[in-house]
Amino acid sequence: EVFGDKDNGNANGELQVVLADPTVLDCSICHEPLCTPVFQQHNTNNENEALQVVLDDPNILDCMICSNLLFPPVFQCERGHLVCFRCCSEFKGVCLCCEPNNNRCRGFEKFIESISSISCKNARFGCKKTVPYNNKSKHEQSCPYAICSCPYPSCSFGGSFQSLYFHFDIKHTASTGRFTYGTTFSICIEIDQMTIFLQEQNENVIFILNHEVQEHERALNIDCVGVGCFKSGFVYQLTAKSMETCLSLRSVPEIYTEWSKDTPRKCNLTVPSGFADYDGLLSLSVCIKKKVIPSEFEEEMKEVSIGSDRHCAGPSSSVEKGIYHAGRAAQR
Repeated sequence: EVFGDKDNGNANGELQVVLADPTVLDCSICHEPLCTPVFQQHNTNNENEALQVVLDDPNILDCMICSNLLFPPVFQCERGHLVCFRCCSEFKGVCLCCEPNNNRCRGFEKFIESISSISCKNARFGCKKTVPYNNKSKHEQSCPYAICSCPYPSCSFGGSFQSLYFHFDIKHTASTGRFTYGTTFSICIEIDQMTIFLQEQNENVIFILNHEVQEHERALNIDCVGVGCFKSGFVYQLTAKSMETCLSLRSVPEIYTEWSKDTPRKCNLTVPSGFADYDGLLSLSVCIKKKVIPSEFEEEMKEVSIGSDRHCAGPSSSVEKGIYHAGRAAQR
């Protein structure tokens, strides 16, 4: 669909269009937004969702020979020039614009470069921000309206990070340990526990302590379930002691909208197996601190905030200044 005056434009020379299939602007292999240079692939499956964009140069939708507006069928030469059916027939398939250029799709490159405003994929969830197409991926990686999936095994809940935290507080509180930022607490991990869920007492942010048993050692770290603008917003410290030996890791948690226990971790506290007792129980000291959200994400967080009013959802286990034995139902 094309919107504009009878000349297919407006006072600013822009053309507003609605793409019935927004995936036409995505790479057919990795499904990320296309950026120049672009190379042509075979057709892929489409999703019937409309996507509104603003074109600075409406001429990119014109035939490169006669300059008339392109309508299907549209033909493309081996070097990517787009022409209408009439010109293709009149010149018997010979392109008048050709010059050697390694089979790049020039028309589509012009199309992408012309898009000055495109909505976020999370628009239907409340995001009102529009960005240049080349910045779409960067914005969506930190968009506070991104959908977050529940990390609890076999739970299919998905929603905003605020609704996820509320859901987790109600549905999975029996298997979750509570803590407050800046407070050091102790956790005892059994040898067959893969994960321990933690939730901050006031803001309900979800953290996950990962535990992997290796041949002669155990690897541990902490992840956070949230949106990309939480990046570098938290720091944690894990400490393991055995006799006179102390091992410690200070790091920032990886942020996931969709967490998986199988995701490779970049940073781990590696603890020798000898640090555990005879039953394989390993004691850790944990401290998670909240930092200021980085300035590069301040704009994204203006319209939303991490829930400051905790929703009461019945009793929950506390890990503040004590020892927490994680509920086993959620750990395997």
